[in-house]
Amino acid sequence: KDCKDADLIIEAVIEKEDIKKHIFKELDILCDKETLFATNTSSISITRLALVTERPERFAGMHFMNPAYIMRLVEVVQCLRTSRETIGIITAVAEKMGKIPVVVNDFPGFVSNRVLMPMINDAIYCLQEGVASREGIDTIMKLGANHPMGPLELADFIGLDTCLAILEVLHEELGEKYRPCPLLEKMVAGGKIGRKSGEGFDEYRK
Repeated sequence: KDCKDADLIIEAVIEKEDIKKHIFKELDILCDKETLFATNTSSISITRLALVTERPERFAGMHFMNPAYIMRLVEVVQCLRTSRETIGIITAVAEKMGKIPVVVNDFPGFVSNRVLMPMINDAIYCLQEGVASREGIDTIMKLGANHPMGPLELADFIGLDTCLAILEVLHEELGEKYRPCPLLEKMVAGGKIGRKSGEGFDEYRK
């Protein structure tokens, strides 16, 4: 009911393709035909999500960086059916939010996670193999690469479950290079998923 007359709906639910598809099927029925749909997915195909609706030309990705209230970048993702008008509107909305939109094409992980997730995954491999401590790995990347957060600290911030979900998509779509580290899989299975659970590669107890 609240969505019926919206001009733009931005979906930001859990990174599960079946759940996102179900939501967009429902929204497609409920919303006006002119309503634009955007998804905040980190890695799932925009094209596959768009094609469950009757408005693929009015569908795009709007991938906010984490944390969205601080990070200014938004990847605006166009699929094969997204119209130029839709991209123009989504870009303008992002700018009104104070963001810097960058238009990219629909490929697994887009640009940000296709580059970022292998780095995080390799950092976890370094920890698993005893190359350095958590503190050492993060300090090297902060001081050596001028990153504001080390990769393990960032993974905890994003959520290890989210990192694993993204890597699973990249592994399936792009191959062996993106296979998730066994330590990451073990930690997620054990419920140690970062800040939101109170423990990941570091502890965040109150």
